[in-house]
Amino acid sequence: FENFDSAGSSRAVDCLKYMLLSKIMMNAPEDVSAIINGKPGTRHSGAAIEAMRAVAAAHQARSLHDFEAALAAHQPQLRND
Repeated sequence: FENFDSAGSSRAVDCLKYMLLSKIMMNAPEDVSAIINGKPGTRHSGAAIEAMRAVAAAHQARSLHDFEAALAAHQPQLRND
């Protein structure tokens, strides 16, 4: 992520999104909030990052309903990869 970010590449957002997804998969959804609220998240804020925030919140709440709602609300950002 940092290399794409420092080069100003549009792929930086994708890398950030995958980094957040890996935090969720490693059962560390609280780290997602820290990253999003930090320098990288504020610089690349947008629909893709908000989608990952919603997925992390659903994971943290252990709510399938919230996860399905996040998928429905953020379908282009979550299903087009």
